[in-house]
Amino acid sequence: MAVPRSKPFFPLEHRHSWWNTAECGGGTLRGFGVSKIGAKLVMNCKVNEECRRCRDCCTDDGGRKKDEFVEMMREAWPYFEAHGGRTFVVVLCAEIIESNNLGGILEDISLLHGLGIKFVLVPGTHELIDKLLAEKGCKPKYVGKWRITDPNSLKASIDSAGRISQIIESKLSPTPSLNITDNTCWHHNLTVATGNFLAAKKKGVVEGIDYEATGEVKKIDVSRIHETLDNDSIVILNNIGYSSSGELLNCNTYEVATACAMAIGAEKLICIINGPILDEMSRVIRFLSVEDADRLIKQSEIADNYVNAIAEKDHSNSDSNPTFRNGIGFDFDHGNGFAIGDQERSNGYLSELAAAAFVCRGGVKRVHLLDGNICGVLLKELFQSNGVGTMVAKKEEKR
Repeated sequence: MAVPRSKPFFPLEHRHSWWNTAECGGGTLRGFGVSKIGAKLVMNCKVNEECRRCRDCCTDDGGRKKDEFVEMMREAWPYFEAHGGRTFVVVLCAEIIESNNLGGILEDISLLHGLGIKFVLVPGTHELIDKLLAEKGCKPKYVGKWRITDPNSLKASIDSAGRISQIIESKLSPTPSLNITDNTCWHHNLTVATGNFLAAKKKGVVEGIDYEATGEVKKIDVSRIHETLDNDSIVILNNIGYSSSGELLNCNTYEVATACAMAIGAEKLICIINGPILDEMSRVIRFLSVEDADRLIKQSEIADNYVNAIAEKDHSNSDSNPTFRNGIGFDFDHGNGFAIGDQERSNGYLSELAAAAFVCRGGVKRVHLLDGNICGVLLKELFQSNGVGTMVAKKEEKR
């Protein structure tokens, strides 16, 4: 969570002051009780006796509900300014995209956008890709954790990216109803932008395997994304990249999100996933240092690309850490990125953990791994001091 600033002091005894009229000289003063002694004006704060007992009013049901709301607002308000104007890259995992929870999450993103937070949304597509392939009687092709994007898979990937973008746009389109008479105050429709923000290169032939139209992230169009965000739009960055020769390539969602977060200098990378990150006692892990995340990842041999990439690095020297170089791509020494096979998803959120550790080393301050099945998970994580998800960051950034 962002570190809240010191709260300003609001004297409680002034909050429910009632206003009266007092004569002073030849005029009328409206405000606190005012009396004139000699040449001086003396301010007397007269407080409604019922409001003096406001703390005692919290014992009944009506008072308790009101108090909970007030306390919630007092806890949340320091984060309004802390988050305002910041840029968050949000991964919506494929399972959440296909669930009934997507609408509520996007409704909260719309709310947060109205508070001044800038969003780049990176939706997962592999669930819909495999579903479309199955409808045509085709089976997805994987070698290890990497999809071979043959012509059928590429078409399914393009269709999936387009469908999901339209779904997100439609769910972000509704505007809140305001019971007001001034039409100039009506909420304007939220603008959502997509485009060719992502340049990619072919993965090519690796160890004799041709991955066909599977791509690797090469470049993020930083200036155009910033321009779009500054124009008060939400950016949807799907995983279809464009090669220098005009080919369409299917890229890994987490590599796209990671590259984008690092390239545009995002404040946070937020991964909305289909469950919590739990410890051995089935308790939600609230904080993971980068080193702790690496240790969890290394427990799985499946994440060997990422593990091998970091294993021989001297992390005390930031220049030696693997990173993303915009215009070139990722500089992993042993393979590439964050692709995790479907059968290994049950062993934990390895792609998310790998992406989190990677971007934290690359300059993104904090990564939040949030269970998208929790109602209002974004609001609870961003505006409560303890949050509800797992934060990954360097040790000095601990909650």
